[in-house]
Amino acid sequence: PTSGNFCILRGSVGGKGEEEGKGKEEEESSGSGKKVPKFLSPEMKAAFLAVGCDSGRAGGQLDLAASAKSHTKNVLYAAYVHRGFKKKFEKVWVVLRTGHLFVYKTKDDPLPWTVIVMSNYMVKVVDKKKKFLFELAPLGKPVKGDPGSVEGGLEAFRMDDLEEMNKFVRVLNDNAGMRTLSTGDEGDGGKKEANTKTRPKNIFGGFIQDAVVGDEEIPEVLYTTGEILKKTAMDIEGIFRLSGDANKIRAYRELYNNGENVSFENERNAHNVAGVFKLYFRELADPLLTFELYGEFTAVETCNHVEAKTG
Repeated sequence: PTSGNFCILRGSVGGKGEEEGKGKEEEESSGSGKKVPKFLSPEMKAAFLAVGCDSGRAGGQLDLAASAKSHTKNVLYAAYVHRGFKKKFEKVWVVLRTGHLFVYKTKDDPLPWTVIVMSNYMVKVVDKKKKFLFELAPLGKPVKGDPGSVEGGLEAFRMDDLEEMNKFVRVLNDNAGMRTLSTGDEGDGGKKEANTKTRPKNIFGGFIQDAVVGDEEIPEVLYTTGEILKKTAMDIEGIFRLSGDANKIRAYRELYNNGENVSFENERNAHNVAGVFKLYFRELADPLLTFELYGEFTAVETCNHVEAKTG
């Protein structure tokens, strides 16, 4: 079986184990001209090509069939960690590079066992007091199956100490598809207290529905800025007509697009808050009144009063 969230390059691939894959690391050309390792099953070859796993350059940017020792540039994190696999943890060598987490059996492996595309995952800390556990949970799909299994898509990791786990989680968070703002602490008996909140990235320039999390009715950026303006700026003349500080507004925009928890607590210029509010609407990928209904809205201008009332 394959997963749409990552491509497995070694291990249990189409019924061929690691030993059977040895000696078959040559490449063959695909119909698209890409080079694909020969030991991959037909299903895995399709997944390999679907996520841009060009074993030569991955679209000219990244070699997803790279050996463990070949990672010398743009490495964000590299260390031995414990990865959950079928209800137990195995020691593996991981390398985080350019939004991809490479997992190897050892730091001398010629091919990765798994390559996880971080844009498809979010990070959840499970235990930060005793076992130092965290998970990579796939976005947009139910989490089921054992950690580390292809069917489930859930990845679990265990670290040796809290400091190292925090370091790894922080850099993973920066590359994840959805940034974790806070994590749950462990209660008595080691049971997880669910208190994890997340914020999507790149909400400016995106679709409004993609900026809403959980049971939110409107994007958090609109709720926060709207509440501040309602409380502090109702009597300010030209609150939406006059411009704020362009540099500060861009800085707030950057924070939101990085998935940060944005605070306006120290902001003294209401025009900057209004500027963020206006900028979000201005940069929506689909306008608030939508491209689909644009013709109907503009047609209203040509209606007489009776037609408008009767529809």
